[in-house]
Amino acid sequence: MINKEIPGQEEKAEAALKEIFQAALDLNGTMSGEHGVGLAKQPYIEMELSPVQIRTMQAIKLALDPNNILNPGKIFPWKGTPYAAS
Repeated sequence: MINKEIPGQEEKAEAALKEIFQAALDLNGTMSGEHGVGLAKQPYIEMELSPVQIRTMQAIKLALDPNNILNPGKIFPWKGTPYAAS
């Protein structure tokens, strides 16, 4: 929990999150366990997954959800994807 009204608080929180996720990965863990990626971890997913892994996941998502009606905008925020954020 942060108070966005305090200058620099949001940046400190984001830096802490990135550090925590990197520590988990350095210990051969994952930044996303049973709760998935969603929106909160979306900016950090490239820390864990390679471009090939991401493209494979996108291909599976596209095959199973061609109309992007299941959790649209989650996991894949990158431009150039079938579900690129506008």
